[in-house]
This record gives sequence, structure tokens and C-alpha cells, in this order.
Amino acid sequence: MLLNNVSGYQAAVAVNGAAQAAFALDFTPGSNLSYTTYTADSASTGETRLGSSIVPVPGKWYAVAATYDATKRAMSFYVNGALQSTATAKSVFRATGGTELGSMLQGGIGHWQFWNGGVDEVNLYARTLTA
Repeated sequence: MLLNNVSGYQAAVAVNGAAQAAFALDFTPGSNLSYTTYTADSASTGETRLGSSIVPVPGKWYAVAATYDATKRAMSFYVNGALQSTATAKSVFRATGGTELGSMLQGGIGHWQFWNGGVDEVNLYARTLTA
């Protein structure tokens, strides 16, 4: 992930439902680079957010990885190979939409959090990977 600026909410990668992203790898003011999951495919959704301690520098590339174990509801978030944070998700709905690069669906709003930067080498796996 590469950011051109660090202002406002920006989603680099998301997997969408019909109205809401199930999760996003994003930039969130106050949480820096982040991994956010959502509880429902609607405007009335809860979220669990993992942030990084790394404050991103515009123009610099970052390798970002996130895992989710649905059985344990366990989330892990990595930046440049270093574990940033873990949490137990409130819950995450099963997304039926597509993978989106450069923005995400937000219930009641539509596409938003447009990414201002670069995204490269996106890989999604149907299993939890180890560190």
C-alpha cells in the first residue's frame, strides 16, 4: 500500500456485500494503517478496527497483511511483517459481493473512502495463514 496523503478515511482493499464491506484494509485517522471488519450488510453495522503503531509516510510503500479466523473470530494485523494488533471481532458477515480496490461500500452511503495512492500484489486466501 502506498498513500499519497494521510488525510481522511481511505480504503485500499475491501470485500463487499450488497450494501456494506465485510472488511477493509484502510487508512483511518487516529488508527493509521488499519484492518476493519463489519458486523452486518446494512447501514446499521458495528465494527472492529485494528490499527497500526506505524504512522504512514506519504510516498512510502507498506506491506500490509490481515488474518481472520471465523471459528475463533480472531483478527490479526501486520505491517511490514510485524504484528501490529490482535482482537476478537464482534462478528463478521459473509460477504456476497466482489473484491474492490481503491474504495469500499458503506451502508447507506455507497462507494466511499477513495484511496489516494497505490495498491499492488493483493492476495486473498480462503484459510487463515500463520505469521
